[in-house]
Amino acid sequence: MKNRVQSSVNGMGVTFLDFRKQGEGVYAATRWVTLFYLPLVPLGQLLVRPIALQADPMRRSYQYEILEKQPLSLGSVLKTYAMGLLAVVPLLFAFLRMDTVNDWVGEGPGFFVTLSTIAWFVFLVMRFANADRVFKKENLAQG
Repeated sequence: MKNRVQSSVNGMGVTFLDFRKQGEGVYAATRWVTLFYLPLVPLGQLLVRPIALQADPMRRSYQYEILEKQPLSLGSVLKTYAMGLLAVVPLLFAFLRMDTVNDWVGEGPGFFVTLSTIAWFVFLVMRFANADRVFKKENLAQG
């Protein structure tokens, strides 16, 4: 029996982030504790092969074959934290300092600036929660 692990993307809990291709259908990925899709604590890095993707309207569930454990990559951890900060800081500023944003650009445009920060947050979160791209048909291993 192969060593397998399951991961899901539902905003909080433990999930894989920052997949980096290591070979044909093989990826290094870091397991993270997340809250509201933001990375909090890196738990370790694994070399994985994607096995199955199960998607429904409320969540996505991924299954991987674990090939080996690897040491955490400081660069990967710092990159993930940086992307988290780039995602959340503009969003927090737009909501917590909405009066300042409205003073700078006016109330009408301020609304669109705030909407833009939400779109920016979603875009960046999807960039580091990038499991879907490793589940292309040609990458799936025969389970």
